[in-house]
Amino acid sequence: MSGKVDLYDSAYGNYESATYRQVRIETYGEDFGQTSWVTTEESNAIPQLLGLRSDSFVLELGCGSGGYALHLAEKVGCRLIGLDINEPGVRNANQLALAKGLASQVRFEQCDASKNLPFDDNTFDAVFSNDVLCHLPGRAEMLVERFRVLNPGGRMLFSDALVIGGMASVASILPPRTEFRPHKACTCVCLHKLQREYEDIYAPEDNLPTSPSSSP
Repeated sequence: MSGKVDLYDSAYGNYESATYRQVRIETYGEDFGQTSWVTTEESNAIPQLLGLRSDSFVLELGCGSGGYALHLAEKVGCRLIGLDINEPGVRNANQLALAKGLASQVRFEQCDASKNLPFDDNTFDAVFSNDVLCHLPGRAEMLVERFRVLNPGGRMLFSDALVIGGMASVASILPPRTEFRPHKACTCVCLHKLQREYEDIYAPEDNLPTSPSSSP
């Protein structure tokens, strides 16, 4: 047996495997090619939280094997670009798009989402990621970069499976002297684990967007 096993290479490279498919169905109840902690209920809420319409242009960071992005394209009719650093995942995603007849509507590119994104300012109506932040350094700069490519009035949604103070520290998410002050009105929605913690960090006096459904 190899001394190194890459979880994502294995999951994405064997996307069509009956075993992996059965694991996803038993875990989530539906098969979008999931590997995150996002529940099916949360996945089904994402289009509404992002305000997606058939004419929306959407960016997913950490798209994996592309199953959820393709599900959104089929369900909503929107256009999407999915980015992931994992080559087997991106290859599989583009193959799925071709097989589903969605290649003109959805495309996938290999990209390191912790770096500058290869898009112009104000390109997308919505940007989202599912349990990706915990893998990325420089989270504050990364969030600024997401807002850069987001249209004024657009929406950004993210989830994170880790808790601040544990494996992902406050300092690693918002380093000292880092300013995050969007110059345009946007809505930020945080799913599950870190909603309250992110809202505590990005305080109202900093003029930062918070979840529209948050309680005092």
